[in-house]
Amino acid sequence: MKVKRPSTLGASKKKPVSKKDKKPNVSLPRGVKRRELINRVVYTAETQVEGKKIFLGTFNTLRLAKEAYDREQKKLGRLPMAEISPLGLLAAEASAIDIHTKRGIVVEDGKYRAKIKIGSKFYSLGTFKYKCEAIFKYDNIARVFRRPTNGEYPNHPETVMITKEKFGKFAKVFFQVDMEKIEIKFKCVPTIQEADVIIQELTKRYREAKKTR
Repeated sequence: MKVKRPSTLGASKKKPVSKKDKKPNVSLPRGVKRRELINRVVYTAETQVEGKKIFLGTFNTLRLAKEAYDREQKKLGRLPMAEISPLGLLAAEASAIDIHTKRGIVVEDGKYRAKIKIGSKFYSLGTFKYKCEAIFKYDNIARVFRRPTNGEYPNHPETVMITKEKFGKFAKVFFQVDMEKIEIKFKCVPTIQEADVIIQELTKRYREAKKTR
């Protein structure tokens, strides 16, 4: 007796899921959601008061969204949630970045150093144990000077300040980009006068780049 095999005509075949179609499996903090836009990834924060949802804003990074949620919880007098380590936040945010991208990143002694060329000079933004940390530092400064980023910060910052902190005859130079404070690293710590010259040069370059917006 012959057994009829079921016809496969018209049967829909499952398409293999490509790496691009796969969404990162990221565990987000409470009150934070991940949104994929056309050319970037953003994070939204929201909370509930008496059963009503309150939107707290849209942010470029998971960390900023979580900070906004935590601030609102403190205002409402609620107990803080269990903290997620900074490394955990970085790992979650790194899911939106191509693992092979490394613009502005160099490997030195098994660590990752972020550096950026502004004018004719290279400025070091620090050395980090994890690649994603170096990428965030570079991308944050790159968007100040309208440079291509690795994907995390495609938009321009709202506020930029270039400042110094004095200690004795010397000073440290910092970028204040929105809510992020990033120190510029030097082989020799500059004097106060040298720091002022550096700040003037960087401010000039920033103003020139800002005109290209």
